[in-house]
Amino acid sequence: MATLADLERALTALPDDSYRVGMSRQRPATEAEVAALEATLGWSLPPELRALYLGWGALIVDVAEDVWPRPRELDVLPAWRFDPGVVVLGPGANLPPALTIAAARTDEMVARGELPWLRRTSGLTIVLTPTGSAVVERDGAREPWTDEPIAIVLDELRRLADGVATLRLPSRATADLVAHGAAAGWTGPAASRVLDALVARPADELVAAAPALIPALTGTTHVMGALDVIAAAGPAGLAAVADVIYALVDGDDRAYVLELLGKVGAAEPRAIAAYRAGLADDDDDVVEHALDAVRAIATHAEATALTDAVAAVASDHAEAERRYQALGVLGHLGAPDFIARVAAALDDLDGDDALAELLGELDDVGPAAAPLVPRLLERARGVSADGWAGLAVVEALLRLGARDAAWMEPLAQRYEARGGLWAPRARAVLDQI
Repeated sequence: MATLADLERALTALPDDSYRVGMSRQRPATEAEVAALEATLGWSLPPELRALYLGWGALIVDVAEDVWPRPRELDVLPAWRFDPGVVVLGPGANLPPALTIAAARTDEMVARGELPWLRRTSGLTIVLTPTGSAVVERDGAREPWTDEPIAIVLDELRRLADGVATLRLPSRATADLVAHGAAAGWTGPAASRVLDALVARPADELVAAAPALIPALTGTTHVMGALDVIAAAGPAGLAAVADVIYALVDGDDRAYVLELLGKVGAAEPRAIAAYRAGLADDDDDVVEHALDAVRAIATHAEATALTDAVAAVASDHAEAERRYQALGVLGHLGAPDFIARVAAALDDLDGDDALAELLGELDDVGPAAAPLVPRLLERARGVSADGWAGLAVVEALLRLGARDAAWMEPLAQRYEARGGLWAPRARAVLDQI
């Protein structure tokens, strides 16, 4: 069982340049105050928590702001970033109200006979009951926490230490990061944070580190993160672990392996074979990633060998979205029947949504789509401003270099009149017409 002495040693070990520790040792809670609290609760406090109150009164631990910058209003950050500190609330009359049990104890806690004794910066509170502790979220949701109070405080200190280590990752050398990930067995939150930090490192450093990532690539929990690092390392990063990567093309992460291959422009025979297999896969997600990868390497001469496989998706895939995506890839590949295939698809379109989806796949094909512009404009002329698709159709046509102010302008004006998020998009369209 964790003791107050264990906690004192942990607090003493905290570096002064990173942490601020406060307690009320000069005027801790009195025996009478602790006894009165127990009488109010109707049950005795755990001995170690009782000793903390009598010796320290309360406890504050937080990370210095220059180490753990405080979130600003409306910041979108991981949940842990909002908790740079923890407070053990106390019963003493000499404490500021924000540190007192009485101020934190809600009517519901009183009715339940609960003691709010620990609080994080974000407002999450841990309460003590006659049978153990429970976590109470800010929205009132709760779940049990079975550890003893001092063990919970020690867990909170470890949580803060993990946060500090994460915030300092960007300043660590790439080799140190890799060693940190390896020490964690390339599992858990520590490995995830290391991989996130590695992605931002220079490609040449990542190439040298790539072989050390093999345990993550062949593991079960962080494969995608490791693939992202190899992608950031570029073609040389792939070459450093190519056998391992290509061994994954038949596994559960094959969609993300295909994504990696496309990102690094892989066009060697093994890559072409992987793309072909992905295009024929039963999993729509895999097919989507395979198409994205083929589009990424479409300028490579080797990619033309996949034209038939992409055409098969454009003709036969069960999902219309995937068929339209494949049509766009055929345009990038310079397929000789690209125009005819798109024309046929236009004849079969059902509604504005389908037209918007098709145009969304064609809008970056470039000159290959030029012969289609008159027909696309004619087909789009009757789109409605009632749903989402009408404005998307006009935006896609403009990206293709197609303009017809006669119907585009009033359509965009109707979207602008709808206000909200529609207005700035519609105004951008009107500025282009």
